[in-house]
Amino acid sequence: MKTTEEERQKFIKAFEEEYEDKVVSFELAELRASPVVFNILKLKHDENADFLWGLVVFCESEIYFYSFPQENMLSFYVRKSSGADEPLSQCISLSQWRCHFRLPEKNPLDFLFPKRKNIIKSYFFDENKISHSFELCMNKKAADVMNLFPAD
Repeated sequence: MKTTEEERQKFIKAFEEEYEDKVVSFELAELRASPVVFNILKLKHDENADFLWGLVVFCESEIYFYSFPQENMLSFYVRKSSGADEPLSQCISLSQWRCHFRLPEKNPLDFLFPKRKNIIKSYFFDENKISHSFELCMNKKAADVMNLFPAD
């Protein structure tokens, strides 16, 4: 049985080979966005949800959002009975979209929403110069991870 560190190193090696970029670190995150933003970013997600789990991968030259193949039990059985293809991993470069990252503004009622301290807000502009936004809900405190993102 492989250890977590062996699995981690295996992922890093495979990622570096596929994307030709050296991995510095990665963090578990939930990308929350509207269907429009998912469509623009070319990310497939469950139509009944506004989020996609994955890893924010910090590399030497770019930052990526990598999502492992995901499906729930019901979609697994539907896929098996219909003969549809298995879900695939997805990866986008957040750097190529020129995403800007920031912590949410502090609110006196933040203590009522403890997960808020894990959120990093992001926005980018499409080819028509229209602003779009999404949130990354990190597994760690956002302030601890924020220094890995480029400063605006």
